[in-house]
Amino acid sequence: MVKMVLGSSDAQGQTMSSVGKARVTAYNSAVTALSNFNGAGDLQGSAYDSGKQYGVSVITPLIKGAIMYSEYLSEAVPKLPSKYRSEVGGEDLDSAVLEREIQSLESSISSLRGTFRAMESSDHADKSLLQNISSRMDSLTSQKNEKMDKLRKLNLFAGSSNEVFSGEGAKSMDTVVKNLASGLNMIQGDFASFGGTFPKHSGKTLNWAKSIEGEWDKKAKIDEDYQKVLEKANQGKELSDDDVKALEAYKKRYGRELPKVVESALEQYLFDKAIAEIFGDSGVEYNETGLFDVLSAISSNDWFKRVKQLTDLAPSKLTGAFLKSDGA
Repeated sequence: MVKMVLGSSDAQGQTMSSVGKARVTAYNSAVTALSNFNGAGDLQGSAYDSGKQYGVSVITPLIKGAIMYSEYLSEAVPKLPSKYRSEVGGEDLDSAVLEREIQSLESSISSLRGTFRAMESSDHADKSLLQNISSRMDSLTSQKNEKMDKLRKLNLFAGSSNEVFSGEGAKSMDTVVKNLASGLNMIQGDFASFGGTFPKHSGKTLNWAKSIEGEWDKKAKIDEDYQKVLEKANQGKELSDDDVKALEAYKKRYGRELPKVVESALEQYLFDKAIAEIFGDSGVEYNETGLFDVLSAISSNDWFKRVKQLTDLAPSKLTGAFLKSDGA
């Protein structure tokens, strides 16, 4: 059975988003506090040393994993009602209710069909009544088809709803979740046997922590590169090939909508690349070249055979193609 109550789904998405952001803020504060604790030179002794070492090697990676997972969920869950609206509609639906309604309509249609055939075979059939019955069957059939279409869309949505948790971010989160479980098991065991100092873990026992740190570093690099591109876009600067690669990496990881200022910069980049491919890296000096010369340059170019493609080089279309290129 599939049931969607949009109001509840919207509320859950908003709650997950706000709670997730609050958790991330708290987790980041905890990471900062642990870093400060580790750097506190006035706190010395075996107990402090073991606590610092444990905080850096075990607690901090665990919190970083929790940050990444919370960020992921707070963005993925709110996408579900949006996906439903775009694929199914803005109406609350219940597959069990739809199935009962379809069955009831089929029964009514079948009954009317039997009555129609019986009357039709009679020599004294009332043509007006037959027409009314036929119209009623058409109306019920239309209602049935409409409900069947809703049920089909609802079931398709249910089958693809996990797509909001797909993509590169989801793959990395699968690993993060497994590592979080390993880290939690380690901490639970360590605290259960705590005797005044923390154990010193190393080697394979900390593979889960190393994996989380590696994922954290990748995330940090993607975020840093994106911020640089955002700054360039805000300053009205042209984007480079590396900037576009940074946007691709950001889009694949988060699947977020890009700000308008970044979209505009990306549109200009793609348009300039298309023009450069047509006319060469030097482009066309419009202030020195007449319209006839420009048209001649195009017609003498191999791209002239692909004129239809030139009409698709509008910046907005290029950007749309780029944003869909992550396979999401």
